[in-house]
Amino acid sequence: MNTSTVLRRVPAALFLWLGLIVPAAAQPAVRFYGHAGSASPVGPNSFVDFWETGLQAGAGVGFRVFGQAEAVIGVDYRRFPLEKDEFLADAGVLGLDLRLDGGGLAVLSGTFRLKANLEASDRFAPYVAAGFGLYRRTLDRLTVSAAGEHLTLPGESETTLGLEGAVGVGVILSSRLQVFAEPAFTFLATSFEKPAFNRDIDRTEDNNMRFLMVRLGVVLGR
Repeated sequence: MNTSTVLRRVPAALFLWLGLIVPAAAQPAVRFYGHAGSASPVGPNSFVDFWETGLQAGAGVGFRVFGQAEAVIGVDYRRFPLEKDEFLADAGVLGLDLRLDGGGLAVLSGTFRLKANLEASDRFAPYVAAGFGLYRRTLDRLTVSAAGEHLTLPGESETTLGLEGAVGVGVILSSRLQVFAEPAFTFLATSFEKPAFNRDIDRTEDNNMRFLMVRLGVVLGR
């Protein structure tokens, strides 16, 4: 079975699974999520060296499925700026009269997570979460300019599967309002290589893309 077939079957399998664990007569509590924060490269080295910590934002909707378990469907966007000086230094042209435009890296995802809400106090609600999703990685085209001349290196896009794990804590403000903070680690099943001046890649390196997010957000609903 090829990758495209697997990707097409993931949404159908997800909704079938939800249909099995949520009784037809149940009316699960619904909660709405919104968050923003930072996203930092973790691996491989080519990602860490040439892209900087960027911003991320997202939203989601959660359904209580059984006990303290919650199914959360979310959409997230992250953007990593190009570290231009490191990029030029690696190419051996740092210090020359060159200008770089573009080269940023964006990751858009749709994910499904199971969130286990741990025993809460009157004020704090800790939890752990894990899930998977589809991730669209887009590398912007990069334009190198010098003495009125321009060289444009094409961008690229790829869709792949990814895994995510998180721990966090909510601060209960009322029966229908929480704020929360969580670090979340993401692993993408994709080969990551630095584009353009790509002369000395270590082919033995683990090239799976990994990044760490810190989310600060709000939850509305019971």
